[in-house]
Amino acid sequence: MSGPAVVITSINPPSDAVAQWAAALPLVVVADKKTPEHAYAELPLTLLPFAGDHRLRSSPTNHYSRKNLGYLEAIARGHDLIVDTDDDTWPQLAADTFDLTTVQRSLVRCATSEFVNMFALRLPGERIWPRGFPLDELHTEAAEVTHPDAAFRYLRLELPAFGGARHRHGQAELTWVERGHGVRFVGDSAEPFADGDLVLLGPRVPHLWAGRADAGEAHFLAHVVQFPTSLLASPLLPELHAAQPLLDRAGRGLRVQGQAH
Repeated sequence: MSGPAVVITSINPPSDAVAQWAAALPLVVVADKKTPEHAYAELPLTLLPFAGDHRLRSSPTNHYSRKNLGYLEAIARGHDLIVDTDDDTWPQLAADTFDLTTVQRSLVRCATSEFVNMFALRLPGERIWPRGFPLDELHTEAAEVTHPDAAFRYLRLELPAFGGARHRHGQAELTWVERGHGVRFVGDSAEPFADGDLVLLGPRVPHLWAGRADAGEAHFLAHVVQFPTSLLASPLLPELHAAQPLLDRAGRGLRVQGQAH
């Protein structure tokens, strides 16, 4: 088994958030001394009972550290991403509804490290982070990338999955996803994307597309054009001058929508 698993510990009956997590992703609940274990019997989840395995009985009671047992259970089951949350928390990143499974699976490739501060995605600019988040990761900046000087740089990206590190560069960029889905991180925005996604970025905007191939397709396919902003002011290409206001609007990223004519 691969992909994400959610781990919580609770002394309460299942909340609405717990029921939502159980329906969305594999969920591991670590019981504590006061947990009403019978209340979890009807939900599709893995319950580590307090009176079960000796490791559970010998670990601290009434203590948050019992979550470590849930982490080990998820790892033993082959999950490659652990979503650490609480029994009263249900996330919303950028919309009222979204494909949570796609978001969480994509996050495994979305950061410059192995940790993602979900609160920073939802509340950009706020000094807030999850309990247990490594403090030295709080100020991780997008990597600066230097591309060779050229009027245009075209990339055809055809891969089973697409990700890497969040980065930025001095060139403007136009990205069209022909096939694939996942999460697009631009500046302080995090939004799902799918086939046909078209985004224009101004220079030095931190960004990352974290995605994978659609069902039934072998590869994710995207086309990327990068160009220096000075090109739009070139006296040799006066027809591009009219595009400068559009590029100015893309200073924090601009998604292009609608039908082409």
